[in-house]
Amino acid sequence: MRNYFDSSDDFFYIINSLEQNVKKIDLISTGWTNFVFEVKLPHQTKIFRFPRNDFFSKTIVKECEFVSSAAHNAFDFSLPNLKLHFDNLRPFSCHEKLEGQPLNLCKLSSSQTEDVAEDICKFLGQLQNLKPTIPLPTCSQFLDDLSLVPGQYDLKKHLPLKRLEKEKLVLSHGDFNTGNILISNGHVSGVIDFSFVSLSHPLNDFARLIGRSEKAFASTMIRAYKSFFGEIEDSVFELVQMWRYVDEKYISYIKTHHPEIEI
Repeated sequence: MRNYFDSSDDFFYIINSLEQNVKKIDLISTGWTNFVFEVKLPHQTKIFRFPRNDFFSKTIVKECEFVSSAAHNAFDFSLPNLKLHFDNLRPFSCHEKLEGQPLNLCKLSSSQTEDVAEDICKFLGQLQNLKPTIPLPTCSQFLDDLSLVPGQYDLKKHLPLKRLEKEKLVLSHGDFNTGNILISNGHVSGVIDFSFVSLSHPLNDFARLIGRSEKAFASTMIRAYKSFFGEIEDSVFELVQMWRYVDEKYISYIKTHHPEIEI
């Protein structure tokens, strides 16, 4: 029996079996790793995520374990309150939709951009000071395993990250990009999608973010990071290139095997 979901599954039936008085169910077509649905209920909105393959079935279990065990009061920002469910032994998650819009969809003034950059640095500092309560791989180990999904992948691209991870390890979001940072009233309100949560070098999340950001925001982010943490090692730009390679290979895989997903 497969441990994941595909387009033939009756997601509406699964969701309605858990929730009463469902008003509307919308597929979010940008879900790369999971089938993602926004479910409107009378007094709240929930997000359901169903993994697309065995690898992400394991990942969603790890994510739920991490978020449920994390000290949410250690953050000045909201994290999703994930609940793990099973359908015929296949794991899936749901959580109440957090306040805010993804950073990549927001138009911010220059002063708001600076505030958001400062908030992001504060979040990274709080995350890195948190002690993991469950076993976690390093981010490079996770990426090695992830590379089995796209195929035709050069694992040597991970060597800069492996080298840095030998120097220092802290908690890492692992997929810290502008789509996973929520903004409300010109400030960061929450952070979502901890599927790639791992142990890694402090520069890993920062490199992931600036590599997926527009040039102007990346420049503001670099200034804020230097102010908050001090000078930045030049190796951060090696990590930016590594993450761009990861995205390139996975986007190629998505386009070939899942053309229905919006990139």
